Amino acid sequence: MLPEAFDLRTSKKYMVLKALGLHSLHWVAHDIVKKCKENGLHYDDEATLEKMLSPLKLFDWTTQTSPLSTLGGMKGVSEAHRILLEALNYQAKERLSFAPAHLPQSRRLEEFTASSTSE
Repeated sequence: MLPEAFDLRTSKKYMVLKALGLHSLHWVAHDIVKKCKENGLHYDDEATLEKMLSPLKLFDWTTQTSPLSTLGGMKGVSEAHRILLEALNYQAKERLSFAPAHLPQSRRLEEFTASSTSE
């Protein structure tokens, strides 16, 4: 969807491969997998993913003007996650949390891995 972000000549102009972009998109991926499972969709189907992610084609990922460009740290990732879900037209009540904030990061990863492989 954004080949310029992966081109070595232009990648520094985009936030997709920066920590904030990677973390927030990782959280979005978790939300999409859960949404697919809830709706009986196949999250490994390219057409399904393209349809679900298509609103992000218009999202501004440039480092200068993106709504994500002023965010930083894990608080920034959380806000970036919210903005990306908004770009996907998810309603606040539909927002799926990556994991409870009070759990240590390693515990969240273990739970996510366990739930992904057991379902």
